[in-house]
Parts: sequence; C-alpha cells; structure tokens
Amino acid sequence: MGTPGDQTGHVRHASRLLPGIIGVGAVLVATAGVSFVIAAAPPAPVSVRHVVDRFRTTDPSASPRPGGLPAGPAAGVYLYATTGGERVSVGGVAHTYPKTTTLSVTYSGCGLDVRWDALSGRSQEWRFCPADGQWRLQDYVDMHKFLYLQDVHRYTCTGGAWTLTQATATVVCDTGTSRATSAISRVGSEVVSVQGTRVPVTHLHITQSATGASLSSGSLDLWLASSSGLPVRAQTVVTGSQTVLGQRVTYRETATYRLESLTPRR
Repeated sequence: MGTPGDQTGHVRHASRLLPGIIGVGAVLVATAGVSFVIAAAPPAPVSVRHVVDRFRTTDPSASPRPGGLPAGPAAGVYLYATTGGERVSVGGVAHTYPKTTTLSVTYSGCGLDVRWDALSGRSQEWRFCPADGQWRLQDYVDMHKFLYLQDVHRYTCTGGAWTLTQATATVVCDTGTSRATSAISRVGSEVVSVQGTRVPVTHLHITQSATGASLSSGSLDLWLASSSGLPVRAQTVVTGSQTVLGQRVTYRETATYRLESLTPRR
C-alpha cells in the first residue's frame, strides 16, 4: 500500500479471485510503478472514526453481502495493527505508517469495493466484479500525497478468475504508460490466531514487477481467511525508481499488517 506521487503511475494491485480476492487486491498489495514528490512535513494519520463515519455515509444501512454474489467478507471497517512505512532517496523523506490502518469493505456498483487508508492523501481502492461465480479485479486507484500535491492514478486490470486452491496465476494492471505484472503462488494452508480465535488461512506469495514510465519490483505475502478472502496478515517489500527533473529517485516501502478483530466496525 504505498508510493509517493508526482508525474507517473504507481501500480499497486493484486488479485485473488474467489473468497480471497480481497486480500491480494485489497489490503497491502505490493507496488509496481512509482511516482515521486518531495515533502517537507509528514502527512497526518487517517483516524478510525473518520473512516467509520465515511462508511456509514456510504453504506448507511451497513448491509451484509447481497445474495447472489461470490463469497466475501462482511461489509464494514476492519482494523490492522501496522508497522513500517515508505521513503524516497531525495531529501531523505520518510513517512511512518500509523500503528492502526483500516480496510473498508462495501458492496455496491458491480459488486465489491475495498479501500485501504493510512495517511492523509494516502489510500488505495479496488473494485471487484463477479465473473463465472468468482471475483475478478476490475479497477484499481492509487492515491498519494506528498506536501501539497495529491497524486491520483487509475488502472485497469486483466486476468482470469483464480481460486484459493489454484497453484499459480498471473494478473496484469496498466495505465496506458506503465504495466505491472503480478505472479501469484499458493504457499499452502495455515492457521492464524485473531484475538484467540484460530482462523484457517491460505498463504499466498506474490512477486510483482513494473515496466514503462517507472520501474519497480516487490514481493507480498498474504494470509487470507479461507472462508471469505479477508486478509488476516500481510507483509510487503517494494522498491522502485524513476527519473524526476533529471535525477534518478528511488523509493522503498516495507510494512506488515495484522488483523485486530474478525468483527468489522460499522
């Protein structure tokens, strides 16, 4: 979840269609394409109250997943204990992510909308639509703010539906000037504890690379609830580079996320 922005695209995508599609495509997706802006002051964390209030405005009934759609997590705002952050090479600018970040899940439009929030101006959104009884990642929006500049990039993603039992899959997202490719591998089935509850999960490893206007590479490990695809744990390492005003600028993000409760806030 994260990159700075100015002139080019930053692709953060993932895919895992079926119950866990949200995981790869939602919380913490590794990056593939980076854009930069030099900042003088760190952005403010996004408060949990703000995100919950926005969810209530967007989905005032806090309705559960509508019938007829593939399996997915309950609508609401999920909290994640978070460590890590991002930095760019020029000026030594670094942003530390807040101790708690949020993942909002709503059902609207063609199906499922997921949004991750960390810092003011730093968020990501994914839209999933049903296809052949499974979820397919359709659109991805990456937002990043350094100093006073808000950077917004919109991506279209392609790739066939993929299930948690499938060994491998490939998903491609692109902006027209940059292309990011995610190679997904199923590591295996595990059990993760969330507030004392043992949750069966599917562990995925995703390797990503981007070509075009900006270059990047990264890896993402996801532990997705096997019944719903909700991310339970994640860890990501991303590096990227791009020429800005004649100077080569590098970007690095390392972060970990752990679900605090299986019950979302509404």
